[in-house]
This record gives sequence, structure tokens and C-alpha cells, in this order.
Amino acid sequence: QTVKNKLHKLTFPQQKEEKPEKKAVEFLYIDADEDHDPVVQREEGGSGGWGEQLEENCVLAKLVYVYEGIEPESPKRHKLVNPHYFSGVYDGADNAKLWDEVYAYLDSHYDLKKVKKIYLNADGGTWIQSGKKRIAGITSVLDVFHLQKYLYFQCFHPLLLRDFFTAAVICTAVCAFLRC
Repeated sequence: QTVKNKLHKLTFPQQKEEKPEKKAVEFLYIDADEDHDPVVQREEGGSGGWGEQLEENCVLAKLVYVYEGIEPESPKRHKLVNPHYFSGVYDGADNAKLWDEVYAYLDSHYDLKKVKKIYLNADGGTWIQSGKKRIAGITSVLDVFHLQKYLYFQCFHPLLLRDFFTAAVICTAVCAFLRC
């Protein structure tokens, strides 16, 4: 079998945890992204040598992590506070399963009635936006990398305007964040 097929069939057992006491936090953060992992297959009947035509496919591994904030670890490094990770190959309707797993974790570990905001830091992909439909009260936040990427395409002179607009949007976002 191919690596792609094996990865698609791969399952991770759910960890059985004791029911923890629910934490009361004001803010929660969810980061979501995907990794395009190339899978190279040889044509059926071929030896897989360099001279044969190879077909490149891609496995889309999805990663979601939940954390309570960021704190300094050293003068130049930061670390996530109480991170919990979700990862796997989810296609189509399985995306809802991923977000249901995330919600089940949130609901079992946090008093969601006391959470003021849940921020979803991501690039705005379709599967990520579907998480907003599965978990109520999420506020989407575009990360700086994707913000700059999208501004680059909107600006006529990218070198001059991109940095100006990036600074303006970040400043506005920081001001809005500090008012919460």
C-alpha cells in the first residue's frame, strides 16, 4: 500500500482522562493550520527508479491547538500556557469531527460561561472557518504572516504600502484587543 493510504487509515486512540476540575479563564486561544505533506507514488508495475514518471500527491494534515495565553520562557523566547494539541488527516465531513473533538476538550476543561472570548488564529481556510460554526462565540484573527500576504495582493506598490497597512491594521487590532 502507499504511504498516503496508510496515513488516511491511521487513527489515534482518544486519551481517557480523569474529569478535571473546569478552569475559569477569561480568554482562550485556538490556532489552526494545515501541513501539505507530499507523498510520491510510483506507477503501478514500475520499479520506482529515477527514470520512471512519478506522480506527486499530497496529504493534508490538520493541526489545531488550544492554549490559555503566552508567557516568556527566556528573554527571546515565549511558550504557550497549557497547550493541548489535535492533529490528523481529516477530509470533508471529518472536519466536523475534528472541531467536535476540540469543543469536547474545551467543554470538559474550561467553564465556558466564564470565558469572555475565544480567539481563532488562522489563515481563514474553509475547514478552519467551519470551526466557527461548530464552536459558538469564536472571534477570528488573521495571523501577521497571512495579513501581510493578503495586503501584498491588495496594494498597488507592495513595498511602500504593505508595511504601512500592516502597521495600521496591527495597531488597530492591538487597540481593540486592549479595550476588551
